[in-house]
Amino acid sequence: MFGDMGKLLKQAQEMQKKMKEIQAELKQLEVKGVSGAGLMQKEPLVQVVSTGELEITRIDLHEKFSEKGREEQAKLIQAAVNNALKQAKEISADKLKEATGGLKIPGL
Repeated sequence: MFGDMGKLLKQAQEMQKKMKEIQAELKQLEVKGVSGAGLMQKEPLVQVVSTGELEITRIDLHEKFSEKGREEQAKLIQAAVNNALKQAKEISADKLKEATGGLKIPGL
């Protein structure tokens, strides 16, 4: 009985260590979200950089961005931010799933 408890405690400690490593990894991770690129515009008009912790660290605007109207500018920024955050969430979820072995842990 106590052997099982010891084994369980050891597994919990290993998972906790792995979670801390993943958190550090996600803090360093950078993903780019872009919008406004297409057939006529090779480079994106908006580029947003996010960490794996869903923190926006940079927004770059192409020189042609200013040619767009306010409403279009807002949509381009929103699309690039959403793109970056979506990628960061997916990567974060994959890393957490890897650490927990697919277990659904409340709060993660």
